[in-house]
Amino acid sequence: MPLGIAAAHISGVSTHALRHDLEGIESLLGEVAQSPEDLSGEFLGRLVAFLRPTRMHSASEASAPIEGLIALLAARPMLAAAFSDHVRAVLLSRMHRTLYAESGILT
Repeated sequence: MPLGIAAAHISGVSTHALRHDLEGIESLLGEVAQSPEDLSGEFLGRLVAFLRPTRMHSASEASAPIEGLIALLAARPMLAAAFSDHVRAVLLSRMHRTLYAESGILT
């Protein structure tokens, strides 16, 4: 099971919270696989919301969603390819200002 594999690679974090985040991230990756032509930046904004730690997280808790994303992409090559294609298409679209604003990177 990909979520189990991803969660098994991360220690020091609440398994329940991590599993919830990974389920959300996996769902988002599935959406982008279904609509790779969507260049709005909305998908990446939602992904950043899952990955961005709150001020209350410790360093290990803050890095867990990123590590989970990496493990999930390694376990699901089809989702990794769709994510790669999507990010490439968004970056080639030259809508970087919109991308950074929509994804929350500017905040």
